[in-house]
Amino acid sequence: MAGTSRRPCAWRVFSIAGALALALAACSAPAGSAPSAPAAQPTGSSPGAGAPGAPAAASSAPAAGTGGAASAPSAPPTAAPAPATVTAGIVGRNAYFWPVWVAEAQGLFTQQGITNEVVLTRSPAGGHQMLANGGADVALSTPETAILAAAKGAPLVLVAGGQEDPVYSLISGANYPTVESLRNQPLAIAGLRDGVTLIMQRMLMNHGLRESELNWIVVGGTSERYVAVKSGAAAAGLVGQPLDFQGEAEGMHRLLSSSEVTKEWQFINVATNRNWAREHTDPLVRWLRAYVNGARFLNDPANKETSIRILAEATNTEDVYARKTYELYFEELAGKVVSREAGINLAGLRNVIQLMDETGAFEGDPAPTPDKVVDLSYWEQARQ
Repeated sequence: MAGTSRRPCAWRVFSIAGALALALAACSAPAGSAPSAPAAQPTGSSPGAGAPGAPAAASSAPAAGTGGAASAPSAPPTAAPAPATVTAGIVGRNAYFWPVWVAEAQGLFTQQGITNEVVLTRSPAGGHQMLANGGADVALSTPETAILAAAKGAPLVLVAGGQEDPVYSLISGANYPTVESLRNQPLAIAGLRDGVTLIMQRMLMNHGLRESELNWIVVGGTSERYVAVKSGAAAAGLVGQPLDFQGEAEGMHRLLSSSEVTKEWQFINVATNRNWAREHTDPLVRWLRAYVNGARFLNDPANKETSIRILAEATNTEDVYARKTYELYFEELAGKVVSREAGINLAGLRNVIQLMDETGAFEGDPAPTPDKVVDLSYWEQARQ
């Protein structure tokens, strides 16, 4: 399943076009408009107006409509928000996009009058290409191809975060029990300039392999990398949760953790096209509000069992692996993985850009500073 052949699925799948093509397309393409046909509404209970399950003392973003003293007069009812559809390009159905799955399952998008239409992009570059050509309104993934495109003049921008520490596992097939055994063997990646590839390169070189001994094969996102290793098409690959736990149970080796080279990082981000965002500020802010509330829900320990169930259903995985993922993110590494406010760790983003620069991603051009590729104004509105 590695290489050029991939099995079609029910979701729309888009191919990688590369950061330079991204820049050209984004500069010439009009801002995308939301599809007119709404997708099916998510199931699940419909919570109140605030972040469901979020602690009452969420000082930075108090939940609207939550309980309190009844002495103040009731505010007049407000009109329901105008319905809107936002197309979200997402790499795959895994734990990295947990706030989206929560927002869908708990009715948080519906509460904001938003139909969240998910399309699977299979790679960060695929999602950012969709932003450039109007195929998606927001794209959730690692930031590197968006940063590269913005550095070339494309109107792509990061507007929110989500996950800081990638917590990737380097998994390998049964015949590759050590890092040394991976020398000159096929290694599954999403793309040559993808951020996950840069992390994996740094990990392997830190453990004695030379750059010339890294034999990359491009297969796609974490699900595709898992399949490539399981099938024997690749010796190893970086795989996220919950598939790394599943792979280990199936006899694969978990050799390393990406956390050894991503001490302070900014992993998953929400990107958009600046032109689309200017013309669709209201639906973008409402989409982000649901997303932020999903992150708050996840970070509330009272919602542990519901969060585990949502992940198991969204990723079609067994409860045991979803539970291990929750306990890793929100207990063992509490506060280090999923940002409670879905913000961007700017220091972590600087480290991402620095690694890109060190590995030649900017091809000799000056590396951009975070303020050139980030606009948090929409996120700030969403938190109100």
